[in-house]
Amino acid sequence: MKTFNTLANTTANAAHADLAIQHFTFFDIETHWDEMLHDNYCFIQHSESWPPRIGARRIHAAAAFDLALAGDGAITCERIASWTLPHDGGEKGVVEGLFTHMRARPEGTCMVGYGSIAMDVPVLKLAAMEYGLVLPDQLIASAGDWKAAWRPHLDLGLAIKGKSKTWHHLTEILVRLGIQANLLRDKAKVGYPQAPDGWAELRSHVELDTVLTAAATMAWARSQGHAGIDPATASHALLQWWSRHGALSARFVERVGLASGALWRRIGRKAPALADAA
Repeated sequence: MKTFNTLANTTANAAHADLAIQHFTFFDIETHWDEMLHDNYCFIQHSESWPPRIGARRIHAAAAFDLALAGDGAITCERIASWTLPHDGGEKGVVEGLFTHMRARPEGTCMVGYGSIAMDVPVLKLAAMEYGLVLPDQLIASAGDWKAAWRPHLDLGLAIKGKSKTWHHLTEILVRLGIQANLLRDKAKVGYPQAPDGWAELRSHVELDTVLTAAATMAWARSQGHAGIDPATASHALLQWWSRHGALSARFVERVGLASGALWRRIGRKAPALADAA
């Protein structure tokens, strides 16, 4: 497991002590098709099935990013952790690490994924059943109304979709926030590592996914009326924090640097408007 902690500035803590704090954990998993599970399903059904069903997926990496959001929009990045198949005890170890991380979060923490109800949570449930693990309470609780206060588990993609028929890719949202397409280009094409150094690259990828989900969630919170959040500024701050505390491969160091620079220029262009709004 790779994990870093950042202690919030004590002066800032004192200044915001009377403001409501909402804790978040943004999570993501990476999966691959298990050929044996797929072949068994086809054998039982007397038919070929392609693409393989969700039930034939296994988890080979996971990440969790903890963040606190104050009532005035102040953001505190708290911790990022990640787990991979060869370094954390196989699939069971990866899932167990993620569950333990979720259980350690303060009461009322909102677990946030993107497309997580359709993909991440069903695969995590199957893994829990296979290995005799107990799901964290946040993944057991009912979904509830996405329009209500932050609930135990929020699928941000589903919340944005609402009752419409339109699903937005996370990358479509992030580009609107000013995040460079170059940082997002290979986001949906990460595969199962074929060499030892590929696991370091994968760790960077899965951690970044949680940070990008956090950036989109901050923009969503602002759209829902949360005070004090500028989406571009929040995105820049999150990427900068990850660049200092996360597991970045050389490729991601370069891409995050370029993306942060582009966001900084975007913030600079609208600085007068932000000053007027303040």
